[in-house]
Amino acid sequence: MRIRILFLILGLAWKSWAQCPTADKVLGTQQTGRLGIKINSQTATTKLVSGTATDIVKICKGNTLYVEDQSANNNPSLSGYYFEYNSQTFDLRTAEPAGKVTSNSHTYNTPGTYALILTGSSLNGGHYACQTIQVADTPKPTFTAKSCSNRQVTIEIPQDASKNPYDTFIINWGDGTSETLTKDKLPYTKTYTYPASTPNTVNIMVSGGYTGSTCANTSDPLNVNINTPATFTPSITQLELAADKKAVTIQFVGSTAFNQNIFQKEVNGSYQATGLGSGTGGAISLTVNQLDPAKQYCFQVRTEVPTGCGNSGISPEICTVPLAVVPSSQQMDVSWKAYPNASDFDSYTVYKDNKEVAVIKDIKKLSFTDPDVVCGTSYCYQVVTQVKGVESISDRICKEIDSNDKPESISDGYVTVSGQGTLVDWKIPGGGKSMTDRIRKAEANGNFQNIPANEVKKPFPDAAVEVNRLSYCYQVAYQSACRTNSDFSGSFCTIYAIQQGDRIQWTSASPFLDKLTGYQVQVVDAQGNVIQSQNVGMQTSVSVNSIGSIQSGYQYRIEALSENGNVSISNLISVTESVRIYVPQAFSPNGDSQHDIFLPKMLNVTQMKLVIFDRWGNSIFSSEDMNRGWDGYVNGNPAPVGSYSYRVDIRNDAGNSFTKRGVFQLIR
Repeated sequence: MRIRILFLILGLAWKSWAQCPTADKVLGTQQTGRLGIKINSQTATTKLVSGTATDIVKICKGNTLYVEDQSANNNPSLSGYYFEYNSQTFDLRTAEPAGKVTSNSHTYNTPGTYALILTGSSLNGGHYACQTIQVADTPKPTFTAKSCSNRQVTIEIPQDASKNPYDTFIINWGDGTSETLTKDKLPYTKTYTYPASTPNTVNIMVSGGYTGSTCANTSDPLNVNINTPATFTPSITQLELAADKKAVTIQFVGSTAFNQNIFQKEVNGSYQATGLGSGTGGAISLTVNQLDPAKQYCFQVRTEVPTGCGNSGISPEICTVPLAVVPSSQQMDVSWKAYPNASDFDSYTVYKDNKEVAVIKDIKKLSFTDPDVVCGTSYCYQVVTQVKGVESISDRICKEIDSNDKPESISDGYVTVSGQGTLVDWKIPGGGKSMTDRIRKAEANGNFQNIPANEVKKPFPDAAVEVNRLSYCYQVAYQSACRTNSDFSGSFCTIYAIQQGDRIQWTSASPFLDKLTGYQVQVVDAQGNVIQSQNVGMQTSVSVNSIGSIQSGYQYRIEALSENGNVSISNLISVTESVRIYVPQAFSPNGDSQHDIFLPKMLNVTQMKLVIFDRWGNSIFSSEDMNRGWDGYVNGNPAPVGSYSYRVDIRNDAGNSFTKRGVFQLIR
């Protein structure tokens, strides 16, 4: 036997198939079953169902049904139940459908419409009974209540089958009065005026229930202040444009009773809702995104007032003031768009690195030039527009100046001998900073060669030199903080000093880029201490004898001074006094004790060898004793009067060898 389900579309949000199936045919005792049903308690009154019930049992979500097979002559061991049957067909011709249980109770936790089916066996054959069960949901009703002025409250109950599924609703206004409405009135809006005797705050509740059912629930109480002020006008306190001009942050004070919404427009356009708003509250900050950086915008805050509560409050509008900053070689040019509402304008204030630099009262003056800038430093600018006490803050722009001007060449620098190397230092004109520095070097009278950039630093020590052999010249250049390159400076060279005979002399090329003011000759001990210093003005040589006695272990150097206070020193040299030899042109060995011996007089000589030759070149006398000369005798006999020649080989204190030759006369 097949039993088909008829579909019943109900007004409630019931789930599953409509109700109990009806039979095409009734054979034997097929529908002779008797089903006993008790709701929520085994001691409750029994509802008896014979065959297929034509009514509907309505229960609440969470209710439990207790059932019993009360069919005549039933066999309890063959009785079974389908509590939540929802298939399209119920076919007993071959076998009972799946899902049959023998339990005598069931709790319904899912709202919907179900068939509760009994099947079993008796002495007269099988039996069947069915009862349609509707399980109702009982959520807490949903509603809103907003306070208006004049002690009025507007309530709104939405039409929502999942949250407000009830047949009837009761509004409890919280002052002892209530009203009832049916679901066909949803959505429902009602403004209620409270008597003057009602306290300033009330608890409003809404209850829901079903017709013919005990299923019901009540909302949580909603506390509402009915002492709402009549003025709902919000006010914007500050507007700030983001650095990328794509967002703006709006600070405002809104109504404590109503929601606030932000509206925007392009200048000369129409206001549109941004979809951005806030709940009730005092000081609020919200950010509007997705702005066009190329456009200027104005904003309002509007209070969302419920229907029947009067007109919405609208704040005065505040507009953005977009900024532009253009760097040049010597200045920053700051400009901005004019504030669109002249009647509201107070002033523009220009800020540089968060410090006020200008206040402009003329709404038409839209630029500021800042000459107080240098390369290599980033400067940040903003303009704050005062509008009736409200600040519209522009975007913040930070830039460095941009210059193609060639910087001034270096004019203050020096080079000095330092140990066995040199040290080069210089100053950037105007006290500025350099990005990179360049140096080139030349040996005295040679061509300049660039020093590799990765080796250059300030000051620059140069070990690739021979300061005791040559003078070295340098030129320097730099890249300014504006990333432009200077020309190379003039040349400045190390002081190279030597002893030449009985004089100390040194190179005349200046070691400075500024003015050379003079030289000093210094005597230095083994520890580098200056023992003696003599100012020689602008001379580039000096007699050894003029600087005093020469002492063993001391060295000499030249120190130069410049107009800017720079100091340069030369290489160290060891100085020896000049060898001096006096050879007489004649002598008279006649025994009168005057000029009887031919002997050169020598100074600063440590070794000597004297050889005398006759007119034919024969050696007739030699001596290595500086105190022993020729007495005019050859082999014990007086030498004849006439011309003789000599050769003197000598060695000085420094170990240097010298030879002197000449002719003299022997007179009797």
